[in-house]
Amino acid sequence: MASRAAVFMIKLLAELPFFVLYKISSLLKVIVFDIFGYRKDVIERNLSQSFPDKTEKEITAIISKFQLHLTDVIVETLKCCTITKTELQSRFVFENPELLNRYHEQGRSIITVLGHYGNWEMAGMAYSVCARHKPNLVYRPLSNLVFNDFIFSVRTRFGGDLIPEGKIFKRMYREHKDGVVTNTALIGDQTPLKNRGKNINFLGRPTPFFEGPEQLAKRFNYPVLFARVKKVKRGYYSCRFEVITDSPGQLPNGKITKIHAKKLQESIAQQPEFWLWSHRRWKHAPDLLQNQ
Repeated sequence: MASRAAVFMIKLLAELPFFVLYKISSLLKVIVFDIFGYRKDVIERNLSQSFPDKTEKEITAIISKFQLHLTDVIVETLKCCTITKTELQSRFVFENPELLNRYHEQGRSIITVLGHYGNWEMAGMAYSVCARHKPNLVYRPLSNLVFNDFIFSVRTRFGGDLIPEGKIFKRMYREHKDGVVTNTALIGDQTPLKNRGKNINFLGRPTPFFEGPEQLAKRFNYPVLFARVKKVKRGYYSCRFEVITDSPGQLPNGKITKIHAKKLQESIAQQPEFWLWSHRRWKHAPDLLQNQ
């Protein structure tokens, strides 16, 4: 009952215009971070260890910007319940869709990797609006069925196909066999289970990364692209696709994952406030005791 009431309230809030939602976002920042101190220690530790050369003042400034960005992402994601295709396309712009279109004309499926950078929820929905490839959006199902069904309905509003992470290989195998031309999008900077994943030097320390995108690319011989997202201004984003490899089978194991990590790190170094610093990203990292 409580879950259904919460979904109802979310739908009501989603009817509000963006300028009102951003006022709510500013208030949320105060409540969530300044009053309740949500993951304060995790955020400070992640940033200070990732940028040891930055002063305490610089770290504090990044933290404040990140906190507001995160609450912006929350209200922007709420707005995705009602946003129109036209407004979504104006707020999330793809700079070089011709790159993807060229693969589609060749009848080649592709894999796109991205991180928790900018607004990853809007990214998937925006791509679904303009895609020529069949958009396969990989996600982790929620245990709460009411919220899971609600999130599913929102993310698939514009035609994206939401696939549980445990079923992605089976789906890709079937579509590959049937000749369906797809673009499978995977967020590659989530934390793998303990003792899983490939350890890569990321933000100055060993960091385990999922090898799933690379393994899938090699299995089906799909080109791999990186989605470089930028936040242009409040509520507006751009994305440029960059080729990691056209021939995954020719690269040594681990190379694709390393390139993805490097590209994501470049984005974070340029505008660090737009990455998900509240995530316990290093809780399974080797040689690092953080009590996370």
